[in-house]
Amino acid sequence: IYRMWNWNETGKTWDEAITVTSEGVSPAPKASEHQLARNSTAWVTRSNPAERPFFLIGQYSSEEQKLTIKAGSAKNSVCTLVPNPSLEDVEINNYAWNGNPHKDDLIRIPNGGGGQILLQWENGAWGRWVYNPETYLSEWRTDQKVPAGTGFFYQRCGDTSFELTLPASVPAGE
Repeated sequence: IYRMWNWNETGKTWDEAITVTSEGVSPAPKASEHQLARNSTAWVTRSNPAERPFFLIGQYSSEEQKLTIKAGSAKNSVCTLVPNPSLEDVEINNYAWNGNPHKDDLIRIPNGGGGQILLQWENGAWGRWVYNPETYLSEWRTDQKVPAGTGFFYQRCGDTSFELTLPASVPAGE
């Protein structure tokens, strides 16, 4: 379920927006009536993030967190937004994949420049080909990190869902 709100600079409020998905058209509830649930994600798009920082504050829990990666197919893949709940960058291969990725699955990490970094599952790890200007060759790299407080889209082509254990989060100051 997607819900969307737009920031009203004049009124200093979040205004409801109409959301259109493959299931139909639906209005979002009032922002004051919606609470982010544990294991859910928020996608914030801003025009000038460097000048106006955004902070999301909540409670810390030391409990292990799992997220369901929903099933898809080669013709109808399904995207799940996966967070990095840590206060530090986390290598993509430090998530507990347990051999679940399908050969056609993709990871899409926004890179802040309007594009995305695409990762493929190969030989038991997520990676991508990166050009090395010193050797004039491309290298298979598996050291991609997900920045703290951000996330990525897992594009599932496999026909079964699976549970993904999220990296541990440590409270600030520890």
